[in-house]
Amino acid sequence: MKITDAWITTSIKTRFMGEDALRESTIDVDTDRHVVTLSGTVVSEAAHEKALDIVKDTDGVNKIVDNLTVKK
Repeated sequence: MKITDAWITTSIKTRFMGEDALRESTIDVDTDRHVVTLSGTVVSEAAHEKALDIVKDTDGVNKIVDNLTVKK
């Protein structure tokens, strides 16, 4: 299977939807040349770490640009 940017984005979004810690978060995922950019808001520092862990654990990701903010 060839890993494309679209496959990476879909895989990450699918895993985010199944994660209770991210349910109240609003995260945009953009992938360009296997570089994943996350933007939006998460509800806690734990949710922020979980989002990053999911992306790090996704096949084909070469780099993460983290533009997430934690809701205060």
